[in-house]
Amino acid sequence: MITTLFTAIYDLMHKNDHLVCIGSAVHNVEFEKFLSDFPSRFIDSSHKETTVLSLCMALLNKNKAVIVCVPMPQFVTRWYEQIVNDLGYKTFQIIIIGLPSNSLPWGSFRPELALAQTIPNLSILAPATKQECSALLFSAFLARRPFYIHLNTLQPVSLEPKNKELPALFEPFTYAQGSQIACIGIGSALEAAHIVKTNLEAYGYSASTISIHTLKPLKKEPLLRILHTYSAIFVFDELDSPLEFGKILGAFFLENALKQIVFKSFAPVHDSENETSVQANQYPNKKLNLRTCTLEIVETLIRSNIIPTHPSWNKN
Repeated sequence: MITTLFTAIYDLMHKNDHLVCIGSAVHNVEFEKFLSDFPSRFIDSSHKETTVLSLCMALLNKNKAVIVCVPMPQFVTRWYEQIVNDLGYKTFQIIIIGLPSNSLPWGSFRPELALAQTIPNLSILAPATKQECSALLFSAFLARRPFYIHLNTLQPVSLEPKNKELPALFEPFTYAQGSQIACIGIGSALEAAHIVKTNLEAYGYSASTISIHTLKPLKKEPLLRILHTYSAIFVFDELDSPLEFGKILGAFFLENALKQIVFKSFAPVHDSENETSVQANQYPNKKLNLRTCTLEIVETLIRSNIIPTHPSWNKN
């Protein structure tokens, strides 16, 4: 995914002379190509924090577009807040990319922190596939507004839409269409959602695989469409924290539900052997792998006689 992102940035810099990239050539060998091909538009961020911030501010003041690739979390927030305070709330084009490192496997600035702090004007993307990573970077650049792109150390999901449609900013992206259940994946958890969709279909249920790559702002219209279309919604989140996005999304669905709906949220659990299982928040003392988790979802629906009001659930 990181290689895909660097390739997309490289292509953008070839097409746009006003784009400047800031990154560490010491920590990322991919930047060596940037140094040789764009000597005047690539700035090595191996300098001190204040120096890089000053350069970033000067470039934005000159109406340059800036992409900052940084693995250090301690000043990403301060960077953005200072830029907003000094330049005001006018539109400026800056994309901050959180590159993962050994000590920071989730990327430099975890999305749920931004949701909690509500940094003004900053939209956050969590690409899950190579296609999303590249397409959303180009869309963010053309949108001419600030973005934070969150990456992690996991492999990109190998999913491609059948119609080759490109993902759009602020819109959930459907990889596989069903009618009864929405299996929503956030970031790299999209693969887990797709596995669950496949297992549910083995039981005769019609399920969709939906990627939600934009974490902020939370656009209500497309989420309401999901809520009114499906009778059960399952959310798989790549982050495991008290502010995980799956819980925020679940709260939105429950607050806006006009009919009986089944909602469950799952987050990854990492054990000592670095194997990822899925923990259901309804079963806090039990670790479940993806397949077992899927079976329990269906068995719970049947055993509890939970029949949502959506007509598609009324099987003959």
